[in-house]
Amino acid sequence: MINPVDKIIDLIEESYLMCYIALTENRDCEFELSEKDLKLVFNFINLLNDNKNSLYSIGKDYITKYFIFQFDYWKGLDTRFGQKIPLSWFIGKKAYLRWVNRKEHDLWHAKNTAKKYNLGKIKNKKKNRDLLKIQKYEELEKSRFFNKTIGFVNCIETTTLYNHRSLNCMVCKYNKDCKKLLKENYPNIYINRGYLKNEKNKIK
Repeated sequence: MINPVDKIIDLIEESYLMCYIALTENRDCEFELSEKDLKLVFNFINLLNDNKNSLYSIGKDYITKYFIFQFDYWKGLDTRFGQKIPLSWFIGKKAYLRWVNRKEHDLWHAKNTAKKYNLGKIKNKKKNRDLLKIQKYEELEKSRFFNKTIGFVNCIETTTLYNHRSLNCMVCKYNKDCKKLLKENYPNIYINRGYLKNEKNKIK
C-alpha cells in the first residue's frame, strides 16, 4: 500500500503547481517542495489528522478541491506577492480553517472558477520522482538504531541517505552529515532532490 503521507505530498505539489500556472499562465515552470515547504506540509497533514480525517481516505479529489477552493479565495485579492501566492497561504492553519468552515455557496463559486481556469487538468511534469519518494524499506533501516552512531553507519550502507521527505531524516541528529555524504557520494540524487541552489526545482 502506498504511504499516505507521500501520496499527499505528491498531490500538494501537483495542486500548487496547477494553481501557480493558472495564476501566472507560465506553463514552463516546475515545482518541488523545499525542506522549508515540507515543514508546512507536515503541519497541514497534522491538521488533517486532528480533524479526524483518515490519511488513507485523502486522495486526489479531496486535495484538488481543497486547492481550487483556496485558489478561488485568493485569485481576486490584491496581495503583496501579486500572482505568486505562497504555499503557506494555501495550506496554513487559517487556510485550512477556512476550508473546514466553508459554505455551500463557496464550493459552488469555486467550482465555477475551476471551469473558468480549466483547473484540474494541469499536470506536474517532473522527472526522477522515485528519488524523492519515501521507500518503506529505507524508513525501516533509518529507524533501526535511530540517532545512534551505529544507526548512521547502517543508513550509509543500506539507504540513499538524506531525504527531506523522511520524518526520520528531519529529526535525526546526523542529518547534516548525512546530507553532506549524499552530495559527495551520490551527486545526481543530491541534485534531483533539489539541494543545489542553481537547480530549477523551485518556483521563483
